[in-house]
Amino acid sequence: MSKAWRVVIIIVLIIMILGAVSFGVGVITGADFNRIGSVLNDMYNLDFYLDMDMWTSWISSEFGIVLP
Repeated sequence: MSKAWRVVIIIVLIIMILGAVSFGVGVITGADFNRIGSVLNDMYNLDFYLDMDMWTSWISSEFGIVLP
């Protein structure tokens, strides 16, 4: 079982390294992060998930916890 976890960790580390290299290349080549964010928001509606008022009201109604 430990060998399986070792393989999983190696794969995750490789993916993280590739992501960091891709981000670094994007920064070096002058990527427009606002454009990338707007494309992601158009595709996945990130503003809905980043709306903290919605999350605090949901947490309050589901769990009875009042958040400031």
